[in-house]
Amino acid sequence: MDTTEVIVIGAGIAGLRCALALAEAGRDVVVVEAGSRVGGRQRTDRVDGFLLLEPFLAGVIADDTGTTSDAFVRLLVRMFVLGRPGLPADGIQALPHQLARRVTDAGGRIRLSHRASRIDRASGRMRVEIDGAGPVIAETVVVAVGPDAVSNLIDVSRPRTRGLQTWWFDASAAPPSSAAVHVDGRRSGPVINTVAMPHTVATYAPPGKHLVQATCLLSETRAPDEPQVRRHLEEIWGSRAGDWSVLRRDDIPHALPAQAAPLRVASPTRIAEGVFVAGDHRDTASIQGALVSGKRAARAVLSP
Repeated sequence: MDTTEVIVIGAGIAGLRCALALAEAGRDVVVVEAGSRVGGRQRTDRVDGFLLLEPFLAGVIADDTGTTSDAFVRLLVRMFVLGRPGLPADGIQALPHQLARRVTDAGGRIRLSHRASRIDRASGRMRVEIDGAGPVIAETVVVAVGPDAVSNLIDVSRPRTRGLQTWWFDASAAPPSSAAVHVDGRRSGPVINTVAMPHTVATYAPPGKHLVQATCLLSETRAPDEPQVRRHLEEIWGSRAGDWSVLRRDDIPHALPAQAAPLRVASPTRIAEGVFVAGDHRDTASIQGALVSGKRAARAVLSP
């Protein structure tokens, strides 16, 4: 039976940021992750020499119904205007990898392929059951899993989510426009945004190749097919998208927590004695929100 001061469930952005703050504060921390690598929903795969991100751009709000909080939209616009959007040269997974290295450098432990299935409290301590392994006993547990799984472990309402479908194409030639991102405000097709990666991060494609991404909304009643996507891309880019080769299609049913009005930016982190929660579903639906939520959870754990 393993023991620690704090166990963090989930090695996504929020969980790693929380673990880092706790480890740097001198706490004994174990992070358990059900998957085979860190990053949660922020991951990068290499396919035929191309770097594919999942999810990419996130839509940015994965909503075309007008139900998203206008306060959240204004917050996003402010960040885009005052900041400078960018992508790591080695893919979005570079961010969780960097956080994970800092966690272990600070003395934290990360265990991959360790799925937490149950949390109990006994004799004043927390007991976390790990599928296929022994339990972990801790003084405190921080649940930092995605919005689709959080209610399976603790007594919180399951957050509403929005889905995205991302297409990755090997284009025969670079799209003629020099614009980094195209958004079709006419809504003349299923694509809500599309990016020609040679105009943004050239390292995402092998030399002489051209990577184009397209994001569509995904729901139980909406799943665009390939001909629809290609036709819309031809309208947007003015290129022969019908000649492009599909590298992969990512269907992500729970890509983002919904940000309906009224906007609640910071939900409570403490759920019960010894139980805390972190994630973009507790803050804003963004990488920044995940980072902020993880740090808030760590501060709550460290508070007397």
